[in-house]
Amino acid sequence: MPPRLTEGRTMRKHRLVLATLAVVSLTGLEWPTRVTKPRPRCGVPEADYTGYQTRSRVVTGHGFSALAYEDRGLGVVPGLRERTIQVTKAFNLVEPVLAIEHCSISRVSVTVTENGQFFVSMRADQNPQFGRRPLELVGGQGVAGQGFVPVQPGFVLQTGHLMRNEFLVAIRFYANRAQPEQRTRVLGGAVLTAIDLPGFMVQRGEQKSYTHADASPDLGRFFRQLDHIQVDFSYR
Repeated sequence: MPPRLTEGRTMRKHRLVLATLAVVSLTGLEWPTRVTKPRPRCGVPEADYTGYQTRSRVVTGHGFSALAYEDRGLGVVPGLRERTIQVTKAFNLVEPVLAIEHCSISRVSVTVTENGQFFVSMRADQNPQFGRRPLELVGGQGVAGQGFVPVQPGFVLQTGHLMRNEFLVAIRFYANRAQPEQRTRVLGGAVLTAIDLPGFMVQRGEQKSYTHADASPDLGRFFRQLDHIQVDFSYR
């Protein structure tokens, strides 16, 4: 390229840069900078995030003390200490099953000793039809599809895609001085103590026998006032 042409282009570029600087200085505009993608950083943003968790409605069952007995041991045996007399109360629910849609618990039993120890046992089911052999009609066609729960007339809830759910059970212990013939009708009373059992997972179609043993000082303190229990069941 001839030297004159090169010099001419260089001068035009310099003039364009000078003109741009003059416009920026006169108008007060900021000089354009290069825009780049911000560098990614590790860690959780400082925000109060709460996970999206849905919890079902709560169903309630009630149980009265169906059994109270004393463990008197075998008496004094040479070389052994005498066993301490221990009084135990057992509670069974009036409702045989507490069910919410595709989840249910049954055979709920709560045993409490006078020293505050308690033992809880129950059976838990989530979509139990998946664990059974489907009934068949003539021709080998199933009676009903699996995972469909009738909620109300004309509305069916599809739960077959749920592989598992967490079961949440809470027990409230009440004192009630109602007469024996009124116990089935009089509910409520003073709450002596409440216990939230640890949540446990139940697989689809796999029946689970759940047990939990622990101790509570309040149960030992109010043992003689224990009259009935209330069991609250929900899932998420």
